[in-house]
Amino acid sequence: PQELIVKIQRSGNHKADVNQLRMLHELLTEFKGANRFKFHLVGSLQNGGNLELDFPNDRTHYCPELTQELVSMLGPDCYQLR
Repeated sequence: PQELIVKIQRSGNHKADVNQLRMLHELLTEFKGANRFKFHLVGSLQNGGNLELDFPNDRTHYCPELTQELVSMLGPDCYQLR
């Protein structure tokens, strides 16, 4: 199985960012499958920098429908498949 890496640009609004992460996690876990996924957060809140969130116990199914949803939420080039 491949790994899906979702690139997420931080907005600077912590509450909005957390809500977006929850929605993305729910979306990915709705598509049941064998692909691992992780979030790559870009930018910083205060002194932060980039951060990677791994979900070792969750899986998704990489497919055109999921890709379309991700691009709709985050824009083009928001994911990478390894």
